[in-house]
Amino acid sequence: MSYSFPEEMKRGSVIGNIAKDLGLETGAVSKRRARIDTDGSDKRYCDINLNNGELIVADRIDREGLCGEKASCVLKHELVLENPLELHRITLHIQDINDNSPQFKEEMINIEIRESADRGARFVIEEAHDADVGQNSVQQYSLKKNENFILAADGNTIELVLRDFVKSLIRGSPQDHCSVVIHVTVLDANDNAPVFSQAVYKASLPENSPPDNVVVTVSATDADEGVNGDVTYEFGHVTEDVKKIFSIDRKMGEIRVIGTVDYESTTSFEIRVKAKDGLGLSSYAKLRSFKVQVTARDNGSPPLSSNVTVSVFISDVNDNSPQILYPAPEGNSFMTELVPKAAHGGSLVSKVIAVDADTGQNAWLSYHIVKSTDPGLFTIGVHSGEIRTQRDISESDSMKQNLIVAVKDNGQPSLSATCSMYLLISDNLAEVPELKDISYDDKNSKLTSYLIIALVCVSTFFLTFIIIILEEMQRGSIIGNVARDLGLKVTELGARRARVVAEGTRQLCELDTASGNLLISQRIDREELCAQTSVCILQYQLLLENPLQAFSLVLDIADINDNSPAFAAEEIKLDLVESTVLGRRFPLESAHDPDLGTNSVREYKLSLNDHFALELSTQINGNTYLELVLKKALDREAQAQHVLKINAIDGGNPVRSGTASIHIRVLDANDNVPVFSQRVYKASVPENSPIGTVIAALNATDVDEGVYGDITYSFSHLSDTVGGVVDINPLTGEVRVAGAIDYEEASMHELDVQAKDGGGQASHCKLVIDVIDVNDNKPVIEIKSASANVAEDSKPGTMVALINVYDLDTGASGRVTCTIPDYVPFKIVSEVKNYYMLVTDEILDREVQPEYNITVTATDAGSPSLSSVKVITIVVKDINDNAPTFTQSEYSANVLENQPVGTFVMKVKAEDIDDASNAKILYQISRDASSDASSFLTISSETGELFTSRLFDYEQSVHFQIKVMARDGGAPPLSTTCAVNVFIKDQNDNAPVVLYPLQSSGYIAEDMVPVEAPKGYLVTKVVAVDADSGHNAWLSYRIIRATRPNLFTVGQHTGEIRTVRAFAEDDEPKHTVIVLVSDNGPESLSATVTVSIAIGVGLPVLNELFEMADDSQDSDDLTLYLIVALISVSSLLVLLIGWVFYFKLCRRGYVYRSTAANLPVFPAPYCAPSFTDFSRCRTLLKDERYDSFLTTGSWRGDFRFGSNTDTDTLKKRKRSLSEKHPEAR
Repeated sequence: MSYSFPEEMKRGSVIGNIAKDLGLETGAVSKRRARIDTDGSDKRYCDINLNNGELIVADRIDREGLCGEKASCVLKHELVLENPLELHRITLHIQDINDNSPQFKEEMINIEIRESADRGARFVIEEAHDADVGQNSVQQYSLKKNENFILAADGNTIELVLRDFVKSLIRGSPQDHCSVVIHVTVLDANDNAPVFSQAVYKASLPENSPPDNVVVTVSATDADEGVNGDVTYEFGHVTEDVKKIFSIDRKMGEIRVIGTVDYESTTSFEIRVKAKDGLGLSSYAKLRSFKVQVTARDNGSPPLSSNVTVSVFISDVNDNSPQILYPAPEGNSFMTELVPKAAHGGSLVSKVIAVDADTGQNAWLSYHIVKSTDPGLFTIGVHSGEIRTQRDISESDSMKQNLIVAVKDNGQPSLSATCSMYLLISDNLAEVPELKDISYDDKNSKLTSYLIIALVCVSTFFLTFIIIILEEMQRGSIIGNVARDLGLKVTELGARRARVVAEGTRQLCELDTASGNLLISQRIDREELCAQTSVCILQYQLLLENPLQAFSLVLDIADINDNSPAFAAEEIKLDLVESTVLGRRFPLESAHDPDLGTNSVREYKLSLNDHFALELSTQINGNTYLELVLKKALDREAQAQHVLKINAIDGGNPVRSGTASIHIRVLDANDNVPVFSQRVYKASVPENSPIGTVIAALNATDVDEGVYGDITYSFSHLSDTVGGVVDINPLTGEVRVAGAIDYEEASMHELDVQAKDGGGQASHCKLVIDVIDVNDNKPVIEIKSASANVAEDSKPGTMVALINVYDLDTGASGRVTCTIPDYVPFKIVSEVKNYYMLVTDEILDREVQPEYNITVTATDAGSPSLSSVKVITIVVKDINDNAPTFTQSEYSANVLENQPVGTFVMKVKAEDIDDASNAKILYQISRDASSDASSFLTISSETGELFTSRLFDYEQSVHFQIKVMARDGGAPPLSTTCAVNVFIKDQNDNAPVVLYPLQSSGYIAEDMVPVEAPKGYLVTKVVAVDADSGHNAWLSYRIIRATRPNLFTVGQHTGEIRTVRAFAEDDEPKHTVIVLVSDNGPESLSATVTVSIAIGVGLPVLNELFEMADDSQDSDDLTLYLIVALISVSSLLVLLIGWVFYFKLCRRGYVYRSTAANLPVFPAPYCAPSFTDFSRCRTLLKDERYDSFLTTGSWRGDFRFGSNTDTDTLKKRKRSLSEKHPEAR
């Protein structure tokens, strides 16, 4: 039977009428216990209404959840009918309804597009997924109207097409049942070079600044973002000396001191700074006076950079002491000057010449005489250093004068130097008139006068000669003839000790005194000495003595073309995107030529090519920089690299040039999508293949490179069932087994695979995987119907379970046989293929075995054969076929008398081997109309516990018997009974009762004793009884008062009163003895009796009354008492048991006669009519149960049982005695 209906029908909806379709009557459906069984599934989606035979929906049916995207969705169920067994296959075709909206894989799609992307560029978007099939699936896409993009759909491929240049973020959304937000991020194309905030930076710092001191911070910005906007800084062409003094932070642009800054070595630096972005674009700035060039470079591709020159002005500090040029010591001797003896006051004697390498105030020098032979004879000019006489030289003055002069500068703190001068006064030396007239008053001078005098002195004594020379002249080369230029004789140079002194620089020249020529002493390199300054001047001093003269020599070093232009790097690398627009300019770092003027770089030449050209541009500050201009569009796929040669040519003679190569790498623009080698891949894999098995290797290629050529593979819209079965390597495209592949679950898998490059371009292909079946399935055992309980009285052939056995494999491997063990009372019967009935084979007995675990084994016919085992647990249902059984047939219990009502007596227990309610036992006491003993106790119906319902009196009843019945809860109930014997245990609740002698009102019986009675003669006996039993009835006697205390004694346990001695003449004829009788209970009770004894004359003395006297009574110890007590209790127990058996079994009298027939008998006054002494140690009640026969031996007696019992006699007697003798209570 086949039914077709839509999914998502409500529970209870009618699918069809099975009874009508099968031609069955409505009642037959219920009678034959029709039911729906599933095929290989535990979930049942439909059910049958037994009242009308309709097939109805039992659970929610979701076609997508059951069958995924399969075109046909079929569920298979089975209709089972019993009596007789019939099976009908029901096929349910589930129709799709449009209950699912299309869904994109992600709510937001992110696409990154470079701003230089071409119009018409396509970007693949993953299609939406609709769980429905056919017309209910996705049919069309639409994009929100915008200026930049349009949507192109070709089959399953959805592409976003660039219509216009991207300027902003685009958001698109399909207008149908679902929407997705597309975020398009415009990526930077590195089309901006870094720009410095200033073209020229100026800074100053003191010399000797400490390391790590920040000189200046240059700053460049790049309008690009990301790596293209990351600016780095570096120096341009600087000398090695500058690199040793300064450094630049590549990230921050901070220029710091790392070496020693010496004003005297260099007063200013001009440094070129380069700023470069991540992909090489750069710009420049200049630092004047420092000549430090800083380059800022970003991280773009190609990197852009910019240069800046940082000007740092070095401020002088007073770090140089004055240097004394004259007088200069010659070896270990000092300078000696001759002074005419005829010199007048104010005459110039000599002059101290000193210089200071510092500048400004730090170089202002002052002179002082710190020590002299005659302090009042000479003075020195404070600012001129001239030594003059203060007065005329007299005869008394020493002919040798020694002066120590200190020279100090004007710095803070002040530095100084000292020199010594020897003055020799000579008579033969004439005074020079020209030196006489010059006088100077230091005390009244002003600063202006000092400056004028200093200027005059310098003009007078220092004649300056400027000599122009070329750099790189050989050592020994003649610079000029000093003697000729000064108009001096050559011999005069040696005589006046002429010499050349350097002013704070190296001694690069020397004077040949033999010829008067000024010679080159060391190599002179203009670029090393003066770097790129336009004028390179070296200053020296020519000193002549006797008389002292100083001449300034200025050497002007002229440049020659001795350096070739050089690029900072022999290889310049640029990374350009193939989509770079025409006309883009890329700054290049200029070549550096240390020479100046015409000898520096004049032009650049680029090797022939089709794509690039060189252009020189001028900055605002007048500096020129080099740019590479794109003239023709790039295509990476056609040519990935361009190598150009650039030549820098100077204007010297001969011409010099420098060469660098430009390596241009064309970067990919992601203008190609990945392409699969096949549109459809087919592969096969055996089921149960191990995890990691390679199924197929997919291959997609992308002619782009880098990140745009890196392809990642992934599955599109992978269902949950396939998601755990296969996996794809995102890098290699290998499809491997990731889970269990089962042919029986799916014989084929069809997968959509996506290949996506790093820029978001994607393409798709299909992978069809055929699963190869192997014999890997064991037979399946399904219990379609099972009765968990079967009645133990079921007839053979009763069906217990319906078993469906099948094998998912095919052929011989799919043929299955089913067996069960032989030792169970069940068998397998098959009437329908693959269906087996488990039925009973014999009568069951739950009490023998209440449960059966039947092992069902299904074995297929494969090779090797596979089998499955399933255990069916069958519980035998109990019927009430067993009556309860007491654990004992008869119970005995002891109960203390006088216990309160409800006292627990004992618990009876019955067992029933049946189960459940059949084994639930209720207890009750059987009622006996002939006896009221059944009312003495009550019983708990559930636990069997017995409780008292009245007070018991041992003296009234010592035993009774009841019948207890145990009844189970079966239908009909079964019962059994048991006897419970209850024995009343005595308590000490009765005081002793004196039977003899009788105590009556006003009358006391007298006992007679012969006057000749010897010691130990039996006078009389106190007879008492206790209604209690056992220890409570053990009586003891003692005399508490007597007429003669030492005349009579009483037996402690016998009550016999005997004489202690023979009577004397002075003894009274009548004596009264009061005897106390006590029982042996825990709380002893007692009674008293008065015995009257009269001494009779003439009465015979009976031997029997003193021969048996117990002389050892007083010496009995505790051991004897215990032995006697044990024997008494044992005797009483034996008598009691014998009495019970006699009473119940014999019911006849038995008389025991004593053989001592000749024993004397007590006279009547010694014995009350109903009481008598029975034994030596006890008293017994005379009643109808026995007859007593007494002799004069009180320890002997014969008795026999009577025919009836009167238990009230003793109580009546007790009450009578209590009324007569109230004091005995």
